[in-house]
Amino acid sequence: MTLSSTTQNGTSSPDSQEQIKCRIQFVNDIDPFRCSSTNAGLHREPIKPIQCNLQLHRSISEQLPELIKLLRAPHKSGDCCLQVQCSGIKNGDEFASYLDSELTLSEQTEELELLQNEPIHTTLLLRQQPALRVKAIIEKLLYTSGREQRGALFTLKSLFQEDKDLVHAFVQNGGLEALVKLVGNFLK
Repeated sequence: MTLSSTTQNGTSSPDSQEQIKCRIQFVNDIDPFRCSSTNAGLHREPIKPIQCNLQLHRSISEQLPELIKLLRAPHKSGDCCLQVQCSGIKNGDEFASYLDSELTLSEQTEELELLQNEPIHTTLLLRQQPALRVKAIIEKLLYTSGREQRGALFTLKSLFQEDKDLVHAFVQNGGLEALVKLVGNFLK
């Protein structure tokens, strides 16, 4: 069965045990510097989340092309992922973990429980994979200069505050080495 949006009255198909109704939006963070809070924040599209049914026993990666089409997102299916976002549970928005695209939703029990227990406060965000955002960040830091480079460094703090998982991806994907190289260039 394929991904489908729910009807206006909220009814779902007979095999609703095999799927979960979710709210979903996307963030166009293909250029991480364009969507940072210093540049008007994470702009979620559409403004009001779309309701859709995700298959519980089908890998997330198999469902991504359909989600991209449903949202009319600019992402490529091999370059994006889903992140769980909780609104209004604590103070403001809180980003939970990214879903593992190679696994099914039923195999990701903590995230599934969150989606089931807090459906009104939980939204899935279609985003660029953190490793690809890190690659774009490193390229901007190393291959720009002057005002543009200083702006990128200033924005980096906001990017890390908005998405704590991005810090981990930055460290894992050579971000610290890039910063050391950048500092070395300043000291020459």
